[in-house]
Amino acid sequence: MTGIKIKQKARLEWEQQIRDDKSKYSQKFAAQPKNKILIPKNIKRSTASAYFQLKIGHGYNRQYLERFHKMDSPLCSCGSIQSPEHLILSCKWYRKERKKLKEALNVSTLSLRRLLCTKTGIEAIIAYIDQTKISTRTWHMGSLAEDAEESEAEWQTIQYNTIWGRY
Repeated sequence: MTGIKIKQKARLEWEQQIRDDKSKYSQKFAAQPKNKILIPKNIKRSTASAYFQLKIGHGYNRQYLERFHKMDSPLCSCGSIQSPEHLILSCKWYRKERKKLKEALNVSTLSLRRLLCTKTGIEAIIAYIDQTKISTRTWHMGSLAEDAEESEAEWQTIQYNTIWGRY
């Protein structure tokens, strides 16, 4: 068998496996095997990871983490179940960012299929993740890297002032 025939056979087998798949992910998103991943180049690793975690429903969201007893509740601070769908499509804490997302796509209603499976949608959701940090470890831990640096500077100031009797 030549290399081309091996690739063709592998692709046919892959497509058959996708058609036979009964997972929740394959029920949500119609499989469209491609040779290239549509994610833009030169994005941060944490952003790419967050994108894929949101797409498959795993990662840093309370609904997923609660299943493994890593969180006491699946509820978002807004009161709804914190799922990828909720974080992207309806969480009240991200209204402004979602408005920008709609404007970028020139739509009045967002859908996960458009955001996670089309080139323009992926570019827009990457910008949304960059802006909100949703589904990243720093977002989950409740602080961004800048906040940690500010906290360290504040802590050093408190220590200095305590030593010199200013508190």
